This record gives sequence, structure tokens and C-alpha cells, in this order.
Amino acid sequence: MVYIPTSYRYIGLLGFLFLATFFDFKTRKVPNVLVIIAVGSALFISLLTGSKIDLMQSLLGGLLGFVIFYYPYIRSYIGAGDTKLFVIVGMFLGPHLAIWAYLFTCLMGGFFATFVAIYQGRLKQSIANIYGNTHIHKNFPYTVAIFAGTGMAILNCQKLI
Repeated sequence: MVYIPTSYRYIGLLGFLFLATFFDFKTRKVPNVLVIIAVGSALFISLLTGSKIDLMQSLLGGLLGFVIFYYPYIRSYIGAGDTKLFVIVGMFLGPHLAIWAYLFTCLMGGFFATFVAIYQGRLKQSIANIYGNTHIHKNFPYTVAIFAGTGMAILNCQKLI
């Protein structure tokens, strides 16, 4: 086995998230080629390196990422690219750190949604529609929240697992 420091795993994940965010801003889509390369990289790192996130942890993290984002996806609150991206987050981080990434992503998503509502002059309307069928993802790419939330989880929670 080849040892690759955990920080390289995190840098690789953040690189993929940065690229996904760039493409999401530009085209409003996360390219499937990027997703396939990221999944392959996560599996490769898990299989061939001596890191604490082995193949089973990587697969469990990916499954957890899918399960967490599946309901918002089928309700059209987020897009398929966001769901695939969080599967990648789970595969790179494993299930324990993926939970923290999800919590920080929700926090950042709320922050960015509030910022967008204020910027667009629709804060009052957004608050009034809180229990309605509001589709915030059409106003800003949620990959920004996933990128920021995952970065916060990596910086703040890696010692907890």
C-alpha cells in the first residue's frame, strides 16, 4: 500500500468541488465526466492507500451522501448534480465527516439563500413562503454551499473522528 496523507485527500476533494462550482455557475450543471473522475479518484485512494478511510468507509460515505440528498432532490429543492456531488463528498470523507459536512452545508445554504433573498429584494416574500414550495436552488447554485460547508467541516471537524 502507498501512504497518501489525509490532507491530499481533502485537497483533491476541494479541487473537485471547486471545479463543480465553477461549472455550475457557468452552465448550471455539474458535468458527469467530473463526477466519474471524482468517484474513481475516491475509490482509487480508498483502495490503494493506507488511509483511515478504506473502501468500506468510502462506500458507506457515498451511500450516506445519496440518502441525505435524495429527498430534497425528489422534491426538486436541489438538482441531481448537487446530489451526485454530495455522494462524492461522502466517498472522500467517509460517513462520520460527511455528516458534519452536511450540517455545515445546510448552514451555508441557509446563509447564501438569505443573502440572495436580500440581494434580490425578496426577503419578505421568502419568509412568507417558508412553508410553501419555494425552490431556492433556481436562484443560486447549491454547489457553493456544498463547497463552503465541506471546507468548514474539513477545517473544524477532522479531529473529532
